[in-house]
Order: sequence, then C-alpha cells, then structure tokens
Amino acid sequence: MQNQQKTKIEWLSILQGWSMLLVVIGHVVLTDNMFDDKYPMSSYLYQVIYSFHMALFIFISGWLLYYTSIAKNKSFKTVIKSKVKRLLIPFYVFTIFTILIKLLLAQYVKRPVDVNEIIETFILYSSNPLKELWFIVVLFIMMLGYPLYVYMIKTVYREIFMLVLGVLLFLFSPNNIHVFFFHKFIYLYFFFILGIITAHHRIIEKINLSVIGGFSLCLFIAFNVLNTADVGWLGLINRLTGILFSTCLCLFLSRRLPSLFSSFRDYTFQIYLVGMFPQMALRVWFLNSDLDNMYGVLFFTSIAIGIYIPVFISRILKKYPTVLNPCLGL
Repeated sequence: MQNQQKTKIEWLSILQGWSMLLVVIGHVVLTDNMFDDKYPMSSYLYQVIYSFHMALFIFISGWLLYYTSIAKNKSFKTVIKSKVKRLLIPFYVFTIFTILIKLLLAQYVKRPVDVNEIIETFILYSSNPLKELWFIVVLFIMMLGYPLYVYMIKTVYREIFMLVLGVLLFLFSPNNIHVFFFHKFIYLYFFFILGIITAHHRIIEKINLSVIGGFSLCLFIAFNVLNTADVGWLGLINRLTGILFSTCLCLFLSRRLPSLFSSFRDYTFQIYLVGMFPQMALRVWFLNSDLDNMYGVLFFTSIAIGIYIPVFISRILKKYPTVLNPCLGL
C-alpha cells in the first residue's frame, strides 16, 4: 500500500510538471503574432498545446480538490478560506503589480491601462492587465461549488448528471459572456468535474498502460496530424485525448523516471504567476533588436527563464520567509 501511494504521488507530480511545461511553452511568443509564418515549427507547437493544455490544467485542479479536500471531509469554510489565501491574494497582488508596470512602461506594452481596463478588471472581472490571470478567477469560482461536489459523489447518477451538464455547457453555452470570465468557465467546467470523479473512483490507478496508453497515443497523433477542428464534439474529444495521453505518458514515466521535472514541479503556481514577466521582457528585447537569427536559442531561453526564475525566487522565499510569501501562494 505504501508503494502504491508513492507511485500515485509520483505520477501526479510528473503530470503537474508536464502541464506547467506546456503552459510555459505556450507563453513563449517572441513576435507580434503567435502563429507567425516565419516560424512554422513554433506555430504548430502552439496549435498542439493550446488544443488541450488548459483543460489538462483544470482536470488536475479537480483531481487535487478531491484528493486534498473532499476525500478528507474538509468543511466548505476551511476550503474556501485556504483558496482565498492561495488564489485571491496572489491574483490581486499580481494584477496591481502589472498595472504599475504597464503605467511605467507604457511605450512598450500592447494593451495600455485605461479606465475601461480598471472597470473590467476589478468590477466585471472580464479582463485583466495580465491576461493569463483569468485562470485564477475561473478556478476560484469552481471552488465555490465545493458543497455541490461533495453532494455529487454520493451516487453515480449525480456524477453522470454533472458530467452531462458539463458537456452541454461546453457544446451549447454562449461564448460571448465575459463577466467573471464565464466564457472560459463554461468550456472548462466539464474537465474540472471529470477530475473530481476520476480521483473519486481511482480511475487512473486502474489504467492498463499497454492498451489505453497506446490507444491515447494514436488518438493524440491523429488529432494533431489531421488538424481536426477544435470546436464542438471534436473539440471536446481532442481535449479528452490530450488529457488521456498526458496522464498515460506521466504514468509510464513515473515508473522509469520518478524524479522527472523535480527541479520545478513543486512550484507550478509560482511559475504561472511569475514566469510571464521574464518571458515578456525577453519578448520586448527580441522585438526591439535584430535577433531573427537567434529565434531558436531565445525560444528555449524563454522557456528556461519562465520556469527557473520563479523557482529561484520561490526557493529563496521559502528559505527566508517574508511578507511576500503569501503574494506568491507560498
């Protein structure tokens, strides 16, 4: 039993590291256009990553909510109090910090801060000066449904109902409701519910890697070679394929390379918060210099600094705690 528990944690840690690596690569945009014809390889890489990486991230979040809270019978008050500290404090700190940076460096930013941006950020929650922070708002709103998830797992019928509801939201809900990033919420909610149910029934531990792993790999390759449409049922299946492939891959790797991604996999949230800043600084340098012949080197440099500058800062703060620790969710 002890070895089983250890393996389970290892595959999850590797999956967290893998998902964060995908997010960081997805934030490497050195030019004005993410899908720049001058760099077809990176454009194709973005296309593959963006087809499923946020669904994977939210699936892991649902799985972790079950594992760390629901399975331990934590109260709603305890869970939300911890999520306010973990999610909302960093959200507001980094939002305000980004506003100040944009005001100081207005000549370098693509989206200057104005009154409308402030209203959309702090009242409507339909935008943010650091646009990637939408994920925190959506995740916190999902956490507010904690009593519903506790109720849901009591019977299989309730779980099926919630999964069907999630599918319907993904397929049919309007995508133009931006208040509280509702348009993001509706297409991710299914994957959050799926993560909870997967953890509750210990489905991942029952996966037959030789069969399911091979099947998921073939599907993943097929979707990304055929460039299948990323909407409707095909979009849903594409994301599920990415989640299944990633999970099987990390299960396989956990048995052979259990320490994979150990240099950063414990700091995924800090990487998400901080990593974008050095990456944006590198992008500004690239755009204002004649560095086209160094695109490949700078692409990998952006990945490295997006991961390891936040890790370095986090390790220093953990070793010498300050008032900044809660700002980074530490």
